[in-house]
Amino acid sequence: MGELKIFAFVNPIKPYVKEILQNWRSMDEPSCDRLNELVEIRYRSKGYQVVWLPFSKQGNRREVDESLLSTRIVFASQDLIIPVGVPYGEKATWRWPKNRFACEQLPDGIEELKVGGFHCYSCASRFAKYCYRQGIPTLVDEDLTDIHFYTLCTLGFVPDERVFTAEGFGHQDQLEDPKWGKDFVRARLSMPWFPQPIGAY
Repeated sequence: MGELKIFAFVNPIKPYVKEILQNWRSMDEPSCDRLNELVEIRYRSKGYQVVWLPFSKQGNRREVDESLLSTRIVFASQDLIIPVGVPYGEKATWRWPKNRFACEQLPDGIEELKVGGFHCYSCASRFAKYCYRQGIPTLVDEDLTDIHFYTLCTLGFVPDERVFTAEGFGHQDQLEDPKWGKDFVRARLSMPWFPQPIGAY
């Protein structure tokens, strides 16, 4: 039996997708088409188990609130959909997903975990951080977070593949910035669940 590799996507829900697409109205036709393609190219086609982590239903944290699932996201029949343990609420009462609850529902024996979702430096990072600290080899795929749309809008494309380093994800300018480069490296080293600068250790 081969190694168990998982791609987990946090918060594939209508409110977040709508907000993100509205933020990138400058795109000719804002959509999740390329994001869906990358999930297939980078993960499903390579034998990763794709896991979606949406909010729970009100009154039952173990059941997914299917009414929130974004119709712009492709959920394949072989994918797993796991609730995060809290319901989605109004902004004033919004609560963080329960990372322990979600992590404990993942299959046992994970050899590799890649994480995407909304939003990169909040929920996706928090979930990746928790899994990393449980000893699971974990990295955030920045192309499959809200950063995807920034890249698509500014560069016009997101490549099929990436080398999982800071340079590989196009952070060369930040690394070489004479004023902020050291701060960027320091920030990355403090978050080892993100792609790291080459030779930073």
